[in-house]
Amino acid sequence: MLFLALILTVLMKNITMNKLIKLTVVLSLLVVTIGCNSSNKKNIKASTNKLHWAYIGKLVKGEFIKPVKNSYLDLHFNSEGNFGGSGGCNTYSGKFTEHKNSMKIVIGEIGSTMAMCVDNVMKQEDVYLSSLKKVIKKEFKGNKLHLYFSENDYLVFIDISDQFKPM
Repeated sequence: MLFLALILTVLMKNITMNKLIKLTVVLSLLVVTIGCNSSNKKNIKASTNKLHWAYIGKLVKGEFIKPVKNSYLDLHFNSEGNFGGSGGCNTYSGKFTEHKNSMKIVIGEIGSTMAMCVDNVMKQEDVYLSSLKKVIKKEFKGNKLHLYFSENDYLVFIDISDQFKPM
């Protein structure tokens, strides 16, 4: 940035106002382009600006499986690489890593609380967290997020970010 200011100072001595405006526009576009390309944001945030997702089911071997009735599972991400949510009974959290300009995502170790719930909700939570640990890639489809835990099987979430405002 200092280099650009030095060049501009040298050029301003023998430059017309019209040329100065053109040069300023070109340099501004250059700075914006460099800034955008060197962004360190997570793809989930950069791709959608949506960080809070409600689980609506999973596709396994071509069959869509909905969550247990009256259970609520969700997932939220932040730009520092953390994630968390509700597994239906317990809360969970962990870290994730994305590969820039790629659909690849790696979910790290997942920690969770240890409350007991009814059997079908506990079983669903165990399967959900097990699938989440195996996630290998992500895909955005409109307001939905697919997290693939195998080549053809994935968890399905719907964007609910607009329902949650940062504190």
